[in-house]
Amino acid sequence: MEEAWRKIDGTKIENLADYISEYLKRDGDFQLFIGTDSQRIRKRNVVLYAKVICIYNVGKGAHVIYSKTKRSDVRDISTRLWWEIEYSMEIANYLRENSEKVLLDEKLTSIHVDISPKLENKSNSIFQAAVGYIKGMGFICKTKPDAIAASYAADLIVRS
Repeated sequence: MEEAWRKIDGTKIENLADYISEYLKRDGDFQLFIGTDSQRIRKRNVVLYAKVICIYNVGKGAHVIYSKTKRSDVRDISTRLWWEIEYSMEIANYLRENSEKVLLDEKLTSIHVDISPKLENKSNSIFQAAVGYIKGMGFICKTKPDAIAASYAADLIVRS
């Protein structure tokens, strides 16, 4: 991926696939969670997207890396949410195609999307389509309240 990926401390990651592959070779019980969150910046009429990969070492915490992207062509909530899903799927497919297959297939546990199964929430408008799309592409889908990569990690990055 040509975009700039960084560690939480700001250190730039040169090659995302190599970085993930090397990290997963360390000792630990790792799981990968991918998620994206967004925030509208009204003053500039743009939407900022924060994309994260959480490398969770079970019982010991997570290592989070991220990338940010801005879009000025998003006018409604459904489009904004759908871009969150597209960015997460882009990352998952990139890793699937470019990382050491054996490590990734064992570790890529889920795509986390910041959408709600509750009818009263705006994000519910794309719930069925999003879950079907992600599952149809062969990934596990986690939604609110279980979507920690999107609802917490990406949310923190997009607001910072």
